[in-house]
Amino acid sequence: MPLIARLNKFARMLPPGRNKAVVGRLITDHLIPSTNSTVTEVPMRAGHRMLLDPRSRTEGGPFWNGEFDEDDVDFFRAVIQPGDTVFDVGANVGLISIPIGCHLKALGSGQLICFEPIKTNYERLTANIKLNGLEQIARAYNVALGDHEGVLEISVETRHGAQTGNAMATRIVRDEKNFTRNSCTLTRLDTFAAQEKIAKVDFMKVDIEGAEMLFINGGADFISAHRPTIYGEFNSGLMPEFGHSFLDVHAFFKERQYRAFGFADALVPSELTNPSPTTGNAFFVAEERAEVLLQRVAAAKAKR
Repeated sequence: MPLIARLNKFARMLPPGRNKAVVGRLITDHLIPSTNSTVTEVPMRAGHRMLLDPRSRTEGGPFWNGEFDEDDVDFFRAVIQPGDTVFDVGANVGLISIPIGCHLKALGSGQLICFEPIKTNYERLTANIKLNGLEQIARAYNVALGDHEGVLEISVETRHGAQTGNAMATRIVRDEKNFTRNSCTLTRLDTFAAQEKIAKVDFMKVDIEGAEMLFINGGADFISAHRPTIYGEFNSGLMPEFGHSFLDVHAFFKERQYRAFGFADALVPSELTNPSPTTGNAFFVAEERAEVLLQRVAAAKAKR
């Protein structure tokens, strides 16, 4: 068994925690040559398996702890129902996509559509879909979604030899020494949905490093027609780089009779009646579906 796999197996015997991930990163950086491949298949605490590279800042914590954004994933499981079509926009290597796909598989029906513009991330995402037997449920597309058609230059964070990681538009990267530039296909959600004949969408998770409003503008017709619940990791520090803030997102959905919520605690939604430009993680739900959704989240909280 390779050294990194043995270290992972030992680390997983210990309780999860941020310090373990920090120590794990130091071990990876100083004991594992950057030329060595450290992509390793690891079991996650929720029951699925992932191919992860501990050198990646995004994947290091999940590699050592076996979990990633568990509160968010629990919320997704509470909201997503049998037969739902789910979008993961900014899927990376599948840290959120795979547990959502496994949830849909357990429900017995549904569809997951993943979007990841970085080729190395996309290739790992598709490998993780296959690893977990989700080929009949999940489809992945190697494209970026924005407000126009064309080519977008995106930089992916690479460190100590990692080929996968967090990514953002190159023009807003301030420290390029830890990033690698990539040219990616860019399209609008409205265009993509028409070309691929996407009949509906029920839930979207969006995490695209400040470009969330561009995605929404590029999919305004499709979103307005299908009225999905949308969970966004709205990056208040980066959204102004694209000329927007959370207030623009809030105004878009308010105009379409949506309600906006943040979280007071895990699985405890808090309605955003007076939103701030610096609001981060939030979700929007159509008024006609809000009460049922809130009841599902409350039931999931009671079972925790």
